[in-house]
Amino acid sequence: MDCRGLIVERLISPTARQLDALKLASDGLTNKEIANEWGLSEQTIKNHFAALYLKLGAHDRAHAVALGLKRKLI
Repeated sequence: MDCRGLIVERLISPTARQLDALKLASDGLTNKEIANEWGLSEQTIKNHFAALYLKLGAHDRAHAVALGLKRKLI
């Protein structure tokens, strides 16, 4: 794979933080609860999920969790 392939892979691969958020969502935590746990704003958590949905091709939170489980990301 050339360097362009590596760049694309990094852009479409979820970050560790996004995967952590997805794991917490799969445990039933809300955006607000995740934000409180991490000491961040709720909007920041929403931004993590918006980016994650694009990377996974998910339609919503439940779909993202299902895809994360199916792809063994969480």
